[in-house]
Amino acid sequence: MKLTVISTLATGYSEPRGLRYSDPIGYRARWGKVAARVGGFVPMNGDPLRPALTMKYPRSEVSVDRPPEMVEAMGGTRLEPKVPVSDVRLGEMPYNSLVVEIPVHFVELPEHLSAAGVLAIDAEIVLCEHTVGVLRIDYEWPGDAVGRPEDFESATTTLIGDVAAPLAKRVLEVVRTKVLPVAQEEGILYADETIAPELLWSSRVLVVDKDASPTMRSFLRGWLSDDLATDSEIDALLEPADRLDAIVRWLKPVYTRASESRVDSLMYCHYLYSALEFHDDRLLQILGAADSADSMRQLRELRGKLEEAAERAQIVLFEHARASRYFLRPDRIEVENILADWHVDKYLVEPVVAKSEQVQKKLQSLGEVRAERSTLGTDVILLFIGVTSILGTLLAVADTGRVEATDPSMADYSPGGESLTGWLSGQATDAILISSMSASVILIVLFIYLRSRSRR
Repeated sequence: MKLTVISTLATGYSEPRGLRYSDPIGYRARWGKVAARVGGFVPMNGDPLRPALTMKYPRSEVSVDRPPEMVEAMGGTRLEPKVPVSDVRLGEMPYNSLVVEIPVHFVELPEHLSAAGVLAIDAEIVLCEHTVGVLRIDYEWPGDAVGRPEDFESATTTLIGDVAAPLAKRVLEVVRTKVLPVAQEEGILYADETIAPELLWSSRVLVVDKDASPTMRSFLRGWLSDDLATDSEIDALLEPADRLDAIVRWLKPVYTRASESRVDSLMYCHYLYSALEFHDDRLLQILGAADSADSMRQLRELRGKLEEAAERAQIVLFEHARASRYFLRPDRIEVENILADWHVDKYLVEPVVAKSEQVQKKLQSLGEVRAERSTLGTDVILLFIGVTSILGTLLAVADTGRVEATDPSMADYSPGGESLTGWLSGQATDAILISSMSASVILIVLFIYLRSRSRR
């Protein structure tokens, strides 16, 4: 029996928005510079003379055949190199950033599993866009070492916690210290300090023989009991004459025929699910912060974050639609079946679209608040000018009347008799100040009243 553990990772880095599509030739050229500067090999064990990790980019354009020094011998049998990914039918996938091949001697199994004959035969990490990575480790599992479903569950949980998680941490640390600084200098990656690099969740993929023994049949009934697989489905899966070759359930798919492209389909679905989940959580977080923002500075900061989060969530969906165009029919059907079984549309796509629409409404609301606050500032300035103008005008008129009354040379400008200028000049300055202040208060009250009515 073959076991493949596929784990989703948070990488802690991402790409600048739109770079890959605005300048695809320059984008690839920059990655070429990164690969040349890093050297293609990244030492993970502290020995620079013994390459530990080999870096490939991009996944869809270069072969991932291992060079001779990267091929491990298991029991004297040389592992066959993988088919070049450029020939695999899934075509050009969105997770196009970095493929890290891991020699299997870095997959350190617990002693009790090694003693039972469990072997690690292949391992790789695909470091994707949108702060997501996918780790894949293939194991050969002797049929007599499977045991009861609960024992196998415990053993695979150990593989995830004690093998996959530490291995992912080591590789991500190498990428962070060796690759990320160079990629940042080239402007194609940036660190996201809000994301801690870690293993998130895993699928356990089983590949069994069609004519499996009754013991395996009984094991699968227990293994898939929590995933609502019926006995008739399991019987059909293991019946040599039946065409059913897969039972795809959440985190526990079982195949009797698992090609390279089928496993790639699962890795792609892991990537898509986690990327959408990440952006769904990010949108909810930022929307909550926007609702509680109480200052103009906070609103300005959140506006940029809202725009970026909504755009990145939409980009994931756009990339998925674009990638689906390049899938051959069997692979497209495989991906669609997995996503349908995982209810991705219901639990992630629809919520992400709804939150993106809510973000647009929030951005519009923030724009209205910003415009209203800007208008309020203008109105206050104009009100201040109007208040001071009233006072200044009254004092100037009163002063002019006093000059006319005391300066003989101004007699020709005096209209004679009673006039408004003469009357004001006869009033006390304090009375003029009190009158202008009263008029100002009336204007302020009228301004506040009109502003409150405009908000209703």
